[in-house]
Amino acid sequence: MSRVANPDKTLMNLDERCPTLPPKCLFVLELEQDEYFPHLTPSEVPLLIEQAIQKGIHASGKWAEQKQSLKDMINLLIRQGITVRFLERHPEKPSIRAEYNKKTKTIRIYRKSMHQIQRFFEELNIPVTEEDLFLLHLYHEWFHHLEETKIGRTDDELPRVTIKQKGPFAIRKRLSRLREIAAHAFVQQVFELNWSPLLLDYLLYFKEKGWSFGQIRESFQKEKERIQSVYHLGGT
Repeated sequence: MSRVANPDKTLMNLDERCPTLPPKCLFVLELEQDEYFPHLTPSEVPLLIEQAIQKGIHASGKWAEQKQSLKDMINLLIRQGITVRFLERHPEKPSIRAEYNKKTKTIRIYRKSMHQIQRFFEELNIPVTEEDLFLLHLYHEWFHHLEETKIGRTDDELPRVTIKQKGPFAIRKRLSRLREIAAHAFVQQVFELNWSPLLLDYLLYFKEKGWSFGQIRESFQKEKERIQSVYHLGGT
């Protein structure tokens, strides 16, 4: 199955209209939120991020090289035994837009938070269809299903972090945030985006706080300089 160009290029324009951070910088911010991140050394971070990115890219080439329409995507998920439910909002956390439950093999998409994203794009004068927004999140959650059923969990396959060492014995823990990094890389590859879908989370968060694009741009620049200084990331 050969890759085809994304027929709807409107999503491509986000990085031309608003402040951005390179994907690897965003992934550092994601990994820094892992509860076991403090046990990593700065030199370990770039390789872990690169390995998680490659996991997502490899999975897209094997399982999702061609972007589906919403109807075709839902049918594909149904054939894999996945239930897709479109609900109004998350009962406890309104900011959650989508989630996957591995026990019930269910993907839930929350319309209210999706409408929030659509309004954000409308304010930027970028006409994004509801279908593409649903697809962005369906692909993300589908990746987590693939982790559980086909390709293995990212945090299982990548090195664990040692949190305690006593002689020859060590306690090692998974870095669960690596799964999110891989999922975002997966979606970015499938949609052929110049920016990581994780960027949307940060833009929406700052806009909800009332920040201007100028303030966001300044914050992003400071984070980029800090990340480059501490982790010496390549390819940003």
